[in-house]
Amino acid sequence: QVVVDSKMNMSMSAMGQDIAMESSNMIAADYEFKTATSNGYSMTSTMRHMKIRTGAILGSEMSIDSENEDDRKNPAYAEAFNMLNKPIEMVFENNRLTSSGDIGNKLTQMGLPDGIGAISTFILLTPNMSLLKPGYQWKDSTNSATTNMIEEYTVTKADNNEIELQVKSSLKINTTIKQGEMEIKESMHGTVTSKRMYNKTTGILIKDESDMEMSGNTEVMDQQVPLAIKGKTTTTIS
Repeated sequence: QVVVDSKMNMSMSAMGQDIAMESSNMIAADYEFKTATSNGYSMTSTMRHMKIRTGAILGSEMSIDSENEDDRKNPAYAEAFNMLNKPIEMVFENNRLTSSGDIGNKLTQMGLPDGIGAISTFILLTPNMSLLKPGYQWKDSTNSATTNMIEEYTVTKADNNEIELQVKSSLKINTTIKQGEMEIKESMHGTVTSKRMYNKTTGILIKDESDMEMSGNTEVMDQQVPLAIKGKTTTTIS
C-alpha cells in the first residue's frame, strides 16, 4: 500500500488583504503490477482511504475523512467517495504513462491533491540498475493538458540494498478547479526538490520526501489573485 501524506502552506493577496491558509492531506492506495513487456508495464491503483483538510479560496474550511460515517453520508462528498475502491489501470511504455483512468483529473478538478496520478510516475525505478552509481545523471520530462514538468536526476547513493536519488523538478501548471458552483483558474510555476529511496533488487520506491515552492495567479470571479504555495510531501510504501 502507498500512503501519500502532504502538508501545504498557502499565501495570497486579495482585495487589499493578505490571506494565509494551511492544509493537510492523506491518500492511501493499493498498487498492483499486472503485466510486463519488452518496453513497458501496466499496473492498477485502487484508492482505499482519503483524509483531507484544506481551506477554500474564500476562507471556509473543508474537511473530509472517508472513514468518518458522518462524512460518508454528506452528499457534498459523494463524488469524492465514489472514487474509492475502484481500480484504475495505468499503462507505461518506454517509461511514459500512456493511458490511465480519470480519477486524478477528478481530484484536481475538485481542488483535491492527485496522490494517485503523481505517485504512479515514480513508484518504479526503470533505468538500467548497472548504470546507477553515485554521480550518474539523467533528465526526463512530463507533459499533459494541464502540466509541464522537467526533472533532473542525480544518484547520490548506491549500495547492495538501496538506490538514493536527488530529483530537481521545474513545474508549470494551468488548471481549473471547481469548488461548489465556483470555477477557480490557476496558473502556477515553481520547483520541487525530492529525495527518493528505492529497493535496488526490485526497483520499487521505499520513500519519497519532496519540498515544493510555487507562485503564480488564481482567477476567481474574473479577479486575478497572486498566490504562493510552499509544501512538503512524504510518500511511503508498506
